[in-house]
Amino acid sequence: MKKIIGKPAARAKGRQLGVHLAMTVKRNACRVLAGAALILGSCMSPASAQNIGDGLWNAGGSVAPLPALYADSLQFRALLARVQLYPGYAVVRTDLDILNTSEDTLFSRMQFTDSASHPHPLLRKVSGLPPLARMVLQGKDTLATDAPLRFIPGLNRVSVLEITPNNQAILSREGRVKEANAFLYTLPASGSGQRRVLVELRGGLSLTRILGVEPGTAEGTPSRLSFTLGEPALGEPALQERSMVIWYEGAAPDLNLAKKIIPLKDQWFREMDGFDLSEFGSPEFRRIDKDDFSVNRRSPLISFVYFLMFSVPWLLLLGFLLWLAFRPRKKTTST
Repeated sequence: MKKIIGKPAARAKGRQLGVHLAMTVKRNACRVLAGAALILGSCMSPASAQNIGDGLWNAGGSVAPLPALYADSLQFRALLARVQLYPGYAVVRTDLDILNTSEDTLFSRMQFTDSASHPHPLLRKVSGLPPLARMVLQGKDTLATDAPLRFIPGLNRVSVLEITPNNQAILSREGRVKEANAFLYTLPASGSGQRRVLVELRGGLSLTRILGVEPGTAEGTPSRLSFTLGEPALGEPALQERSMVIWYEGAAPDLNLAKKIIPLKDQWFREMDGFDLSEFGSPEFRRIDKDDFSVNRRSPLISFVYFLMFSVPWLLLLGFLLWLAFRPRKKTTST
């Protein structure tokens, strides 16, 4: 018989530690298995993990502002938005014509809505992220976004420049999702007159990389798009009639706009000086057919690959823990 040499007290303490470890592993084995199942489930279902419903989410959003005060006297009359669309972001200049119908000079700051979220007949719901940078111009003066503006009797021009983050957009439908870039522009809630949004495609973008546009009445060329919004036959336009969406292939979600783009915001805003409005009167403009708002289809092969990638390590860990808990132990005797 094999002799085990050592102090009896030390050997007894070792056996007690081994029994305690085995009992601890047994108690936590089910918890490990449940945790692995939860993590695996979240990895295999992107829509469930992000907990989002049907719609277009995290589009780069720009909402045209209106004066915060004197709504009866300061009336929106016309809007021209110029957009330079890049992979991952957009530089936007909105020129607003505000009519002061009173005989007095009025002072009011502009009221900004930092995100647009509303129902949509095609996309179910659209939701926009706020701009990353903003600047307000009146005449030759650059003003703080919360500064009061001076409106003399008659027509006044206010310009707002913004940079929007477009690379975080997610389109979701029936539990399936697709990631791409999206730009969302929303008009003021009231007013009359011409409302145009003109878009230049820049940074290597072309019409072939545009997946879908709403409304479908947009016109374009290979490098430009033109929208006329908010002109229903009767009454005020509904929310979805006052917004436009461009869904396109652009930059990856990990593009750090705050580090790479925003520090150069003044340079991007100056680029607007080269926006050529005469190009949008070209007879080459035709109605464009871009309506691909489809989402990724479920693939059994991809699901199986995800299962292997995320389940095998957890199953190996669980097997190792169970082996520690239930492995046979050699009986030893001491003399």
